[in-house]
Amino acid sequence: MTRGRYLFLYFCLLCAVLACGGLVLLALGPAASAVIVFPVWGGLLLVMFIPEFIQRILLIDLRAGHRLINSQPDVSVVHSRRFLTRLSAQPWLKHVIWLGTSHHSHNIEAIARNNLGGALMGVGDLDTARSELERSIALDPRYHLPYKNMGQLLLRSARFQDALPWWKKAKALGMKDSWIDWVVEAAEYRNALPIGERATSQIEAGRRAPAEETPGTFVVEIQNDNKTPFVFVVSMLEDVFALPGLESIRITQRVDARGRAVCAAFATETEAEGRATQVMAMARENDHPLTCIVRPATTAGPYPDGIDFIWIARDAQGRVGAFVTAGEGPVPETAFGRKVDVEDIADLLRDMPETGEAHLLASMPDPSSFLALARCGFHVFDWDDLHRTYQASTDHYQIRARPVVELMADALPEALHAALVALPASDFAWEEAIAPHHQLPCRRPARG
Repeated sequence: MTRGRYLFLYFCLLCAVLACGGLVLLALGPAASAVIVFPVWGGLLLVMFIPEFIQRILLIDLRAGHRLINSQPDVSVVHSRRFLTRLSAQPWLKHVIWLGTSHHSHNIEAIARNNLGGALMGVGDLDTARSELERSIALDPRYHLPYKNMGQLLLRSARFQDALPWWKKAKALGMKDSWIDWVVEAAEYRNALPIGERATSQIEAGRRAPAEETPGTFVVEIQNDNKTPFVFVVSMLEDVFALPGLESIRITQRVDARGRAVCAAFATETEAEGRATQVMAMARENDHPLTCIVRPATTAGPYPDGIDFIWIARDAQGRVGAFVTAGEGPVPETAFGRKVDVEDIADLLRDMPETGEAHLLASMPDPSSFLALARCGFHVFDWDDLHRTYQASTDHYQIRARPVVELMADALPEALHAALVALPASDFAWEEAIAPHHQLPCRRPARG
């Protein structure tokens, strides 16, 4: 029996009880009615709300797992796994879903596994997240949320084209999400264009700005205001800078995550200023506070302000290390101005396969991201002077996790290999603290 039919029968039964109660009251007369009416109606109200109350009690872990997915994904994982363990021991809980308010799926295990998959994405365990989402879909192929989350998971790995079919399926199953609706419709629109027109969207290719910063050019950099809609920024990048849809989405995501992003570079300052003015005029016309700045391009981009990013290096033996800056640690000058921006390295590292287990060498609230890097073969170091006084400062990156099976520099994918910094005086396998600024010229965050 579908949930809709169940609710319809429940409603019919309630109406029948009310009708019978009314007939009894009429038959007894007005004197008896005054004595009986309040207990009867009170009992009917209890009949209406008791099932919902029972459901809330029995599904408390399921509800907590869903509620905490975005705010506390690690806690959400605990609640969802605890509920699935209980569901395995008490299969009758699967029927509790019929007692209360409507859900997106009639399969309670599918809901729990989708919640777990979403929370695992939040803690960075993408492989297990994908497995849970696939199990959710297998349990209820008509449940749209795991399709949406699968698309989000693929997007985090920069696989936009792979994400689109999942979003389309979610949309076909009734998902309501304005941003994904827009992305799917925009992709379908571009695919419908003749091949010669797809790259330029709605404007000619000659207006497209250079994609990379080069010395002597001027760049337009968008600033995040936390108010301008995501869709508007993507649309603006396509209209003003003639950027392809995927590139527009990628830049907008960077603005959202990092507070700023370069969207184009121009040969003259006048041309760059003209585009910046056009951007802000379009924003004002639509009542958005979006702003952008024009600055000279640099051979080495500025130190990413306030961002906990990662840079990678090789030691004298060819081992690889990952250095987490905490937004403060010194970074070798040679790490900047390469094909791969230092801010993009973390995204590329997510696609690395595991080489084996890892050893955690320091106590910390959430070591999952450090262990994930070490399982991929990296010796992982962290800058820990962020909250220290000057007197207590170590002025070094401290070891946090080591791999059981080391990865060598020659085995890295081309993009990551090109981002490597050489630290020839270091030996990652033995050193517990490394000071790159003692070996190479380094950049640090600007101080106001």
